[in-house]
Amino acid sequence: MKAFGLLFSLVTILFFINVGGPIYAFIDIPSLLMVLFITTGLSMAKYKSEGLLFWKLSDESKKSEIASWIGKTCIQVGFFSSILGFILLATNYNNLPSSEIPAGMIVAILPIFYSMIIYFFITKPLVNIRDFSNTVN
Repeated sequence: MKAFGLLFSLVTILFFINVGGPIYAFIDIPSLLMVLFITTGLSMAKYKSEGLLFWKLSDESKKSEIASWIGKTCIQVGFFSSILGFILLATNYNNLPSSEIPAGMIVAILPIFYSMIIYFFITKPLVNIRDFSNTVN
C-alpha cells in the first residue's frame, strides 16, 4: 500500500505539472546535481562510507537514522542552493534581458523542488515509520 501511495502521489504531481505548463520547465540538471552532490558530500562527511550506501546496511535503526538525516539535510541544501541561485540572478540582473528574468527565477527555485522530491519519494520511504515517529516527538 505504501508503494501505491507513493506512486499515486508521484503521478499526481506529474499530471499537474503537465497540466500547468511544459514539463521541461521543471528540468534543470545543474540544480539537481548541486542538490545531490552537496547532500552526498555532507552525508559522507558525517557518516563516512555508510552515508553513501546506507540502504545496504543490515542495521535497520542505523539505516533509518541516516535516511532521516539525509532527507532533512537535502531540504536544507535545496534552500541553500536556491539562495545561491537568487544571488547569481541578482548579480547578473543588469546583464539579463527582462524576458529571461522569470526563467532565472524558476531555475533558482528548482533546487527546493528537487530536494522535496528526494525527501518525499526517496529518503522518507526508507525511514522506518516506528523510528521516524520517535524522532519527530
